[in-house]
Amino acid sequence: MNPLLLVLSALGAFVATDRLVGGLFRKKRIFVSYYYEKDRAIKRLLKAWSKNDKFDIEFEDMSADVSLATKTDDELKRELTARINKSDIVLVLIGSHTHSRKWVDYEVGEAVRLAKPIVAVKQNRSNTSPKKLKGAGADWVYGFRAKKVSKALKECI
Repeated sequence: MNPLLLVLSALGAFVATDRLVGGLFRKKRIFVSYYYEKDRAIKRLLKAWSKNDKFDIEFEDMSADVSLATKTDDELKRELTARINKSDIVLVLIGSHTHSRKWVDYEVGEAVRLAKPIVAVKQNRSNTSPKKLKGAGADWVYGFRAKKVSKALKECI
C-alpha cells in the first residue's frame, strides 16, 4: 500500500474519492459564473491572483467564458452543466448587472441541482443578487478582495 495512504488511513482520513483525496494534491476546480461583458476584468484579476505567489488563491478554471463552440441553447446548457459537474466550487461574481443575466441564473440553478458549494461575491453590497442565489445556501463575500475570496473558497469545501 502507498505510504501516504497508510498515513492518511492512520489519521482516519482515508477516503477513496477523487474529490477528497485528490483535493489534497490538486488545485480546486472552480466554475466562475459572471456577466462576461461587464465583469470580465474582475474574472481576469481572479485568474491573475491565482498565478501570483503573493496571493493565497490557486485554482483550475472550469468556466465557459464565450469561447464555447455551441450552436444551440441546448448544447450550451449541456456544456455548462458538464463543466459545473466537474467543478468543486461555483464562484458567482455579482456586478451591477449580473442579476439580469439568464445564463448566470442557469449556472447557479445547475450548481444547486448538482449540490455544488457556491461562493457568491458581491463587488458592492448594493448590487442585486441573481434570483437563483436566494435560498441557495451560498457563502457570501462582500467586496472583491483577495483575502476575503481566498478565505471563502477554503472554508467552502
